Formats: sequence, C-alpha cells, structure tokens
Amino acid sequence: MNDAVDQQTYLSERLTASGWHIARTIALGIAAAGLAVFGEECLARARPIFPLIDQNYGLWQLAYAGVLLVMALVWAAAVLQKINLYQNCLQHMRQQRQLDELRQRRVLKAQQAKEAREAERRARDEQRKAAAPPRFQSRGISSSKFDY
Repeated sequence: MNDAVDQQTYLSERLTASGWHIARTIALGIAAAGLAVFGEECLARARPIFPLIDQNYGLWQLAYAGVLLVMALVWAAAVLQKINLYQNCLQHMRQQRQLDELRQRRVLKAQQAKEAREAERRARDEQRKAAAPPRFQSRGISSSKFDY
C-alpha cells in the first residue's frame, strides 16, 4: 500500500511541475512577443544610423520576421510538448487510481474468501463435535483397578 501512496505522490508532484512548466513557457512566449515588437522598433530606429541597414532595410525586416517565425514555431512546439506531458501525467494518475482500486477489490475479495473458508471450517468442526459420541470423562473420583 505504501508503494501506491508513493506513486500517487510522485505523479501529483509531476503533474504540478508540468503545470508550472506550461505557465513558464507561455510567460516566456508573451515576454518574447513584447521584445519582438521592441526589436522591430529598434531596427526601424537604427535604419538612418547604419547605412548597411538603410540600404537593405526590406531584407533586414524579412530576416527579422523569419527569425521571429522560427522562434514562434519552436515556442509552440515547446508548449505542445508540455501540454502533452501534462495530459500524460493525468492519464497515468487515472490509471494508477484504477490499479489501486483493482488491488483493493482483490484484497477485499481474498479477505472475504478467507473469512468464508474459516466460517465453513468452523461449521464443519462444530458438526463433527455434535455428531461424535461423547468421550469418557472422569468425574474426579479415584477408581481402583477393579471398578466395573
């Protein structure tokens, strides 16, 4: 029974950790989106200062948008992975509960069967005692060898 409690504790801790991972990943994505807008603004402000950016501003913007798109896809994959891990933990917890219930039912059935066998054995013993002739019982009187 201790193993089942340990398993339930482990799974609940894992579920909590997965929830926090999802929350942190989403928070990092939101922070990255805010920084992406800030980066686009910084790129636009740097255009007049750096002639290399000014000459190929469209290419720089396209490259920046491409990098952002790749990062967004990686972020989405990370969120999906964390969500799958969370769902996996939930499924394992449900399965563990079902296994624990099944084990408890089996133990209960075994105890009931054992009690039934014990009751049946006691009943048979009582029937044997009732059917057997009474044994000779001494009455506490000392007898001699020639008592008939």
